[in-house]
Amino acid sequence: MANELDSAIDQAVTYIRSLSGIKLAPTSPPEKASDFPFVVGYPGDGEYIETPAGLKSGLHNVIIELHVARKDLPYDYDLAIPFVDSIPNLLMSNLTSKWASTISTFDRITYRWGEMEWGSQKTLGLQFTVQGVKIQSAVS
Repeated sequence: MANELDSAIDQAVTYIRSLSGIKLAPTSPPEKASDFPFVVGYPGDGEYIETPAGLKSGLHNVIIELHVARKDLPYDYDLAIPFVDSIPNLLMSNLTSKWASTISTFDRITYRWGEMEWGSQKTLGLQFTVQGVKIQSAVS
């Protein structure tokens, strides 16, 4: 069963799937990656507060990872590095729609470049952290 945070992550991954060059961007993290570059999103950490009474505000850090197969460093680098701009740009440009009404806002996007792993496969890529993803809903 999807929740509000899961819906927001699915929407972010759906946006990223539209970028030229992305081969795989499932809404649920796969056990193994079959096509590269691939993107996956999942929750990092977060917190909930109830203020005002009856309104739940969640502040979350959402992790978005872009993986390329680690075979040929110059080729892999050239394949991945354009996404250091295009993924944040895409997520920021869709903030006006509040990610199809799944979030209120977010604070910033940080990233880390380097060696990664998915399953047991060595990869190279980018890990983005979308910080302060704010989601509000009624306490039920």
